[in-house]
Amino acid sequence: MEFTKAEKQELRETVTFLKELPPDNLRSQVSPENIKHQNIIDIREFWQILGKALDAYFSDMPNPIPNLDISQSDKESIQSWVDHYLNLSILIFKTEHLIQQEATNRGYDLSHLKRSDLIKQIAFEHSCFNDETANAKYYESLNKRQNEERTREVIKFFKEGEINVTTKNKFLKEDKQISRLRPKNFGQELYLTSICVKVFKQERHLPEAKKWAEFGKNCDFKKSCVVDGVIKEIPGRGQDKQKRKQTNSSGS
Repeated sequence: MEFTKAEKQELRETVTFLKELPPDNLRSQVSPENIKHQNIIDIREFWQILGKALDAYFSDMPNPIPNLDISQSDKESIQSWVDHYLNLSILIFKTEHLIQQEATNRGYDLSHLKRSDLIKQIAFEHSCFNDETANAKYYESLNKRQNEERTREVIKFFKEGEINVTTKNKFLKEDKQISRLRPKNFGQELYLTSICVKVFKQERHLPEAKKWAEFGKNCDFKKSCVVDGVIKEIPGRGQDKQKRKQTNSSGS
């Protein structure tokens, strides 16, 4: 699907909003020592680059990402987020009526919002979740193996429409174990994201929905935790074993 000139103009309205995320009241809460986003770049810089790249797309200008003074892995990561938001724009266009209906079913009135407003809200929730994570007293993520398994099962679900009971129970057990370590209301601001996830699952036959589900497939995921507002990367078992082996060898 190609965006029309009018659609590009409407979606450009989201660009300025994205560039200014996180909002001022949240931006001041992110400490200088703890501004990493998805193990790549400064949270504020992430949104500025994302906004500029989307602005270039909607303005038919060259993509600025290849010329950025950041690592190649960072360029690939930020480009994947640009692609994600472009795909999300199309997916919301195709499912907007269902999103509105699901919102009504849950007691929300979104009838006054345009598609660009819905994308702004999802980006806002994304930003709030980043900030909530960065400022948590304690937060722990899934490990790399668990994240890869989740991604495979999500992709499988969007192809086949089901996850077997054993796998589902395993995920619930993992979620329960991790959720006890997080604040009670953690992530509850993601109300529109939650609505969209349900609708996208229902419309999983759409190619954009399948692409949305595959987003995590190529991410360089690393297990991390937050302790008193400071992000710490947790080494994988293999990496940790290798380090211990080297330490033991050097000491013998």
